[in-house]
Amino acid sequence: MTIVATSRLWPFVIVESRLIVTPDFLARRGGSDPRIRRLLVNAARVDQARGTALHRRVLTVPGEGAYALAYRYVPVPGGARDEATRVMHMAEGVVCDDLDAELTDETLNRTRGYLLGPVRRYVDQGWSGPPLSSRAVLAGESVEPTPWSLGRLAAVVVLAAAGLTVLLLALKRVLGP
Repeated sequence: MTIVATSRLWPFVIVESRLIVTPDFLARRGGSDPRIRRLLVNAARVDQARGTALHRRVLTVPGEGAYALAYRYVPVPGGARDEATRVMHMAEGVVCDDLDAELTDETLNRTRGYLLGPVRRYVDQGWSGPPLSSRAVLAGESVEPTPWSLGRLAAVVVLAAAGLTVLLLALKRVLGP
C-alpha cells in the first residue's frame, strides 16, 4: 500500500543513542515517564542497525496505540567524530500513524532538512538539552526546517530587550546624567 496524503509523519533523529528530535506526542508524555522517553531509542535499536538500509518496525506506545516506524542508520553529515575519533552515526526516520503506509527512502529524504540543524547543534556545541519536538505533518505536505517557533522568537526578543536595558543603564551610570 502507498502512503496516503492524510497520513501523519513525525520526523525523529537519534545520534549515538541520544534522542535529539522526537515526535511531539512522545515529548509530551515522556516528561513524566522515563519509559516513554526511551521508547523510540529502544525501538530504533541503533546499535543493531549498521548500514544505510531502510529499517521498518511497529512502535507501540502505551495509551496511544501502534505506529509505523521507518529509519536508516547513516553517518552524521560533515564527517563528525566522537572523542575516540570514530565516525558518529545517527538514526534518522519518521513515525507514521498509518501502519499500512509504504515508507520509503524518499519519505525520509523529505524530512531530512528538518533534522540537520538540531544534529549540527548537538555535534558542534555538545548540546545536552531535552530533545526537540517535531510536529506532525501530513504526508502530502512539504516539510521545511522550522528552527524558530513563535514562542522561541518571542523569548529571544524579550531577552534582547532586557539585555539592551541593562546595557543602557550601565552606560548611564558611567557617563552620568
